[in-house]
Amino acid sequence: MLGIILLVLGVIGAIAWIIVSANARAASALTGDDLIEIVVADEGVLVQGGLPVLWGEIAEIAYTWNAPVTYTGGLAAAAANASGHLLDEAGVDRSMKALTISLRDYPAVKSRATTKPRRMVLFEPMLGSAATVHVGLHGRRADEVHQVLQVLAAAAAQHGIAFTRRT
Repeated sequence: MLGIILLVLGVIGAIAWIIVSANARAASALTGDDLIEIVVADEGVLVQGGLPVLWGEIAEIAYTWNAPVTYTGGLAAAAANASGHLLDEAGVDRSMKALTISLRDYPAVKSRATTKPRRMVLFEPMLGSAATVHVGLHGRRADEVHQVLQVLAAAAAQHGIAFTRRT
């Protein structure tokens, strides 16, 4: 029984290492505009890959900022919680921080999504939902996220765009 548990933990560790390694390689290939998370400007916002989204193309901006997930039940949950605890001890912020920009004019934004990094943040309308642009802020400190949210909320209000928090 102990052998099976060790084998399962080894497989979980190997899978986690492969995922982290692949993501690290992909991230190291990003340069220039690909590294942009969000820039708020007079004309609109600029997101990953340098994808411009004009204020008139935005229907709503919503943000998510949730506490780190704690898993329950089973060996995989125990392993996930243990790794999360190690990240916490290392000072890594595991909270979920993201922006979702709902679009009024998907075709216009899609026409400018000419590179893979630009297309990666743009999502088509699905099942009656609006098309969206997703901006991840996961690696950012709380003070940085607060600053972005304040600037974005002020700009959204100025342009008559709803700015809400999703839980």
